[in-house]
Amino acid sequence: MTRLTFRNKVLPALRSLAFDCTFDISKFQAFRQNLVDCVFTGLQACSQLSDIDVGNYGERCISFLRHQIDLGNLKILRLRSIREWPDTVRPSLISFIESPSFMGLNLLCCNLALDTDLATCFVDHFLRSKLREDSQIDGRPSFALEWLHDVRRESVYHYVPNDFITWTDYQITYCLLAANNLQRTGIYIRCY
Repeated sequence: MTRLTFRNKVLPALRSLAFDCTFDISKFQAFRQNLVDCVFTGLQACSQLSDIDVGNYGERCISFLRHQIDLGNLKILRLRSIREWPDTVRPSLISFIESPSFMGLNLLCCNLALDTDLATCFVDHFLRSKLREDSQIDGRPSFALEWLHDVRRESVYHYVPNDFITWTDYQITYCLLAANNLQRTGIYIRCY
């Protein structure tokens, strides 16, 4: 099949069949760059992608990712490091965490660290009662877990140094947000 046929016939058919779909292009290092670029360009306007697992395949990939976040339907995003992700994607990740559809961000398998801005944004979003139950963020932190103890300290419900922090939204007493160490290699923060 030629690239022209793929772009003009296959991609439109895929877009028309897509509904609340997972898009996983994290393990396809062997494909030619022009084919991968064609996929990103062809699916950029697809508003039915709710779960994306992707490696950095270059500028079209980054543009695709930003556009998917801006569409507002993305629920889960996992970034992988086929190539290093530039720090310029961080503002898009913050926008993603703040979106009403957000459910998860996983940075464990990429070069981007879970920084203080992302963690604070996630905790703030929780405290404004904007997170769905089971929402979570995972990554290798650029900070010590103890630093999280000072994030919205007035809402800290339980704290075990170097291991566990729980915040609570006192308006919804059953809703907790917890940060745990993952075998000292990463942390996850999850809404329960």
